[in-house]
Amino acid sequence: MIITRFQTLALSLTALFGFTATALACGGGGPGDGNNGGGIIIQSRDPNEMEGPFGYGDPVTQRFVFPDEWMNYKIHFENMTNATASACEIRINASLSDNLDWSTFEFSEVNLGSQTDTTFFGKKGGEYVVPRQGEAFKLKMVFALNDTTGGLSCYLRAWDETQADQGYWPADVLAGILPPNDDTGRGEGYIAYRVKVKSAAASSARIDSSATIVFDTNDPITTDPAWWNLVTTPVQVWFDVQGGLMWSTFATVAAGATYSDLPAPSRVGYTFGGWWTGANGTGAAVTNGMPVTTTADLTLYAKWTAESYEVTLDAAGGSVDPATLTVTFEAPYGVLPVPVFAGHTFDGWLAETNGVRFGVSSASVVSIPTNHVLSASWSLGVFTVSFDAQGGAVSPGSKAVTFSEAYGALPVPLRAGVQAVQERRLPPSHLCRSRKDTPCLRSGRRTPTP
Repeated sequence: MIITRFQTLALSLTALFGFTATALACGGGGPGDGNNGGGIIIQSRDPNEMEGPFGYGDPVTQRFVFPDEWMNYKIHFENMTNATASACEIRINASLSDNLDWSTFEFSEVNLGSQTDTTFFGKKGGEYVVPRQGEAFKLKMVFALNDTTGGLSCYLRAWDETQADQGYWPADVLAGILPPNDDTGRGEGYIAYRVKVKSAAASSARIDSSATIVFDTNDPITTDPAWWNLVTTPVQVWFDVQGGLMWSTFATVAAGATYSDLPAPSRVGYTFGGWWTGANGTGAAVTNGMPVTTTADLTLYAKWTAESYEVTLDAAGGSVDPATLTVTFEAPYGVLPVPVFAGHTFDGWLAETNGVRFGVSSASVVSIPTNHVLSASWSLGVFTVSFDAQGGAVSPGSKAVTFSEAYGALPVPLRAGVQAVQERRLPPSHLCRSRKDTPCLRSGRRTPTP
């Protein structure tokens, strides 16, 4: 008599615990070959869900997608932590929506625990056997899409090539392709595929997607939640940055959805004031959260407000009032005050950026996009000194002199019968000592006796 794996497990449990156990595990001709009597039920348990694209708009109420758009789906399943055996075989069935183009169907990958296989990527169907990491047995997968009904079927099972006489089921009755789950996620898996929305799908058409999953001999479970999307018209939005900078100048939004994640351009010296349907802040403002009310492509325009900066006036030794000004970027400085500095001539205001100094006048356009300083430029004053010969004659009669510099050579005047004596200053420490022939002057100057 040949004892099957199921029978071996039952005999072992009987010996250990004194009763007969029913094992819904891998063995013999496959899962489910044993009785359904009392005792310990060794079986996998399966919660699952469907995952698809969120699309555009509110993920709860809209989920808009476009005609001819790829739809990526995942059918998730899990062997729950309270399962008493690994899943040996998994059957998945799904029905593709009539609003999907079944001819574009492509399988993507299968994941079981920590192993993801992409052997099937781009395939429309077939039978495959792939190795399992760390396992003596392999994974066998058979999948196909019925081009007439849109029905997708996928079958996964453990495949031990050394157990041909046991239907290729692994010798270990507790072995399988998906063990009970734990914190590592070893009992989780999914299959993934993609398919396009029909190019002729009508606006507001609904795309429903769901699947049923069977672990071993468990009852079928329908994915919860199922997945759905709504078809709508794509609207191309072009962004006119109006002198600003932005990485991308166009985006796609969904008619009937809401605007979201609108980009924010930048522009030196300006504050972004949002997107508008007309240039320079005309028309209507468009902001995140507003509904897309058009089905035609449109252009949105950036609105900019020039920033204001504080300018500090450095009189550079002189005085100026006021000492600060408020200016607007890329607008003229406007009236600039004239500083005063005794003995000096004001030559104008100077600004500096990146080590380069340049002149600034009232008509100059503000080109420094930050608070900055204007410094006064001065030159020494040049004045005309006139000579009064006091009844005599002198040539030249005047001379130009520079403030804080020496007078230089002075002309000697002439007067008949009078000797001119060159002026000489006495040192501050000079004490006045009067002599009969040389009077002492309080002014610190000496004159000859007539």
